Amino acid sequence: LRYALGAETAGSACLLGQTFKDPFSFKLSVVRDGARSEVAVDLPESFNYLIGLEVETRRRLGGVLATTGVDSSGEQCLVLWRNTDEIDNDALEAWFREHRGSFGKSFDRVYANGEQTLNAIRLADEHWTAEAIEPLFRTLMFEGAS
Repeated sequence: LRYALGAETAGSACLLGQTFKDPFSFKLSVVRDGARSEVAVDLPESFNYLIGLEVETRRRLGGVLATTGVDSSGEQCLVLWRNTDEIDNDALEAWFREHRGSFGKSFDRVYANGEQTLNAIRLADEHWTAEAIEPLFRTLMFEGAS
């Protein structure tokens, strides 16, 4: 995957400097055999691959794609994908408050695309850390795993 996207996007800023506003309809413009075409990219599945996520559950709840699993370093992860034009940060926080207990486990890491402030609503007995997907995605895609 890293090789394919790296080769297809060489010299292009297609994945740099932008948020994944609508990760469910993301496309890359690629040239193959002299012809340019739009190719769909499954950003959620690509991210799971990049972090080495062994997926346990994957479901849509209220417009958010929530995936749980264990990453390559053994951390329990919750990965949240949303269209940020439809579900902004406030709506994501409300979604998280409503659904935080529906996964039946605690997490070490919560990832979400777009701007988010989930760390601000972490409860005293919760020990996870929330991170933005985009910077880690770019690091792993273009620089490789550290």
